[in-house]
Amino acid sequence: MPIISENIIERVRTAADVVDVISSYIELKKRGRNFFGLCPFHNEKTPSFSVNPEKQIYKCFGCGAGGGSINFVMEIDSLNFVDTIMKLGQMYNIKIEIDKKDFKTKNIKSELLEMNYIAAEYYQNQLQDLNNKNILKYLQERSFDEEMINLFKLGFSNDKPKQLLELLQKKKFSSDAMKKSGLFYESKNGYFDRFRSRLIFPISDKNGDIIAFAGRTLDKNNPAKYMNSPETIIYNKSKVLYGLNNSLDSIRKEKSVILVEGYFDLIRLYQHNIKNVAAISGTAFTDMHATIIKQYSSNIFIAFDGDNAGKNAAIRTGYTLLRNSINSKIINTPSDMDPDDWVQLKGKNVFEKSIKEAHSVINFHYNNFISKDQPITIFIDEVLGEISLIKEPIFRELTAKYLSEVINVSEENILITLNEKVTKKNRLKFTREKIKDTPIQSTNELNTLLEDDFIRLCLNKDILIRKLIFENMNKEWLRSKIHKEIYTNIYIHLKSKDGVPINLLINKITDNEIRKKITDLTINFEKFNPSIDMAIECLIRLEENLLKLELVELRNKLKGLDDKESMLIIKKINLVETNIKILRNKYK
Repeated sequence: MPIISENIIERVRTAADVVDVISSYIELKKRGRNFFGLCPFHNEKTPSFSVNPEKQIYKCFGCGAGGGSINFVMEIDSLNFVDTIMKLGQMYNIKIEIDKKDFKTKNIKSELLEMNYIAAEYYQNQLQDLNNKNILKYLQERSFDEEMINLFKLGFSNDKPKQLLELLQKKKFSSDAMKKSGLFYESKNGYFDRFRSRLIFPISDKNGDIIAFAGRTLDKNNPAKYMNSPETIIYNKSKVLYGLNNSLDSIRKEKSVILVEGYFDLIRLYQHNIKNVAAISGTAFTDMHATIIKQYSSNIFIAFDGDNAGKNAAIRTGYTLLRNSINSKIINTPSDMDPDDWVQLKGKNVFEKSIKEAHSVINFHYNNFISKDQPITIFIDEVLGEISLIKEPIFRELTAKYLSEVINVSEENILITLNEKVTKKNRLKFTREKIKDTPIQSTNELNTLLEDDFIRLCLNKDILIRKLIFENMNKEWLRSKIHKEIYTNIYIHLKSKDGVPINLLINKITDNEIRKKITDLTINFEKFNPSIDMAIECLIRLEENLLKLELVELRNKLKGLDDKESMLIIKKINLVETNIKILRNKYK
């Protein structure tokens, strides 16, 4: 794996202002000394995601996510440390020099990305091959221009069974990467190219890296219209929206997203200068898709096919968004068309007018339901079942009230039925929450609070307090593994004039739980008022707690021992009790 010098990493860390970096992903608003926004790592309606420019850290008070600018990019873009530094280096015009190692030492992810890049180039060349001119003609007849073909890197896979395989074998990729790439399938006769005689759509992540492919057959007799890459370590269908890498700027500008089903639907809209669009990539719309899309906008317009299957899929997608606290709207696509055909035949203006006339998911569902001439109670039960899955109580109740307006049923009756569903769904959860070992939990909580305060004392600006800790603290007094690990990382900085560099510390730590704990302890650090007396008391209690635990263990050992062994244990007990009594004199 490439190695980047510490000097370069430090330059990137210094340049990558946490507010600047995070605001390029989500909208932040200043409130007091900090900035706030909707957390991109979990679904929420009220902003609980805080960014502290002074400490260069972020913290979500809802899900607990926290860290610095490097951690944020690693988590939100699912990148490793090296790739994150390279991305931030590019963002801030810092040249990243890496120590190149032998190709065999590359990690699997790097190999797969490089293989996909070569494969995409191979497919693009095949599309331009004179032997395949009928494929290019097909795209031109469908009025897809050259700019779109090049922008979305469309290609073609010919019918030769091993041409791509043989090309990549020459590049000396590892056999493990070849097997895990998804570009080939195994049969009793060996490995063969997965995509053959298909129009190819490269699928990129939001950073523009090609992570998978979709292949569309042009043979009308082939029942498998589309074939997608299988999931790999770089491709998770539930986390990918096709075209997002090209559409992000427009989505942010328009503050809305048009969600379509097909690759051609997206390209057609994009060609007609409707660029705030994303497509589902070979799977049903999931909660993870909702989380991703909510990072950029809560104004979602669903434009699926106009047939029954498309309408039902649009309704399911709308409810998935709804349970993630997003009020989407569904565009009424003509029954015999998909967005591709519709925009091509009727033009951009007609489609944009339909956006203004789009219905809420409940309204669209209701209009679709009443056409089937079924009892309204079935509809109510279906919708309340969906509403009961909404986690945020206020949003859930507002949605239920809206349902009562649509179907003209009393709000009181709707809420009563909804509450019954929610109570039934959560009964098991409530039962489990009652069964807790409260005394043990309380003891653990007190110890955690004490060790939290100890770490805060280590991170404070007063060098006298930090020197006191440096000279008197024994790491073994800490019972929590997390606090021990944090102390190990900050111990060396205790006698430093400038104290512990919190941002540097947070960005260096790779363990999410430890990083979240440090963020928790520092995000509201200005409310913590340390003093020498507080530090002394904290040290005394930490040592005292350890001695008391030792006492408990020694007393337990007394059971079942003979007189001689008992006397030895009793002597140890007396010594520990004496140490506890004289403990406070230690700091006088």
